[in-house]
Amino acid sequence: MQAHVIVDAREAERLIESLKKFDVTQVGSSEWLEQHRKIERLNLQSHQNAMTNSDEYILEAVLTFGKLESQPISHRSLEKLCVSFTG
Repeated sequence: MQAHVIVDAREAERLIESLKKFDVTQVGSSEWLEQHRKIERLNLQSHQNAMTNSDEYILEAVLTFGKLESQPISHRSLEKLCVSFTG
């Protein structure tokens, strides 16, 4: 039995290529929420692919388009985020 495809390889590449960085002050904006929905779909498909030992095209696209990086959050950015949530 084959699992339902949430995001096929072609759409995954398109979605991943369109991902962009957001400033902490943009968290919760409509553009940020739209990207968050894309990431949720990609995450679901990635989990499904792992569970069924399928092609890892999500990971391959993330690496191909250089979308995997780690940045520590600065104290100032965290302070801005806290202020925006508290009003």
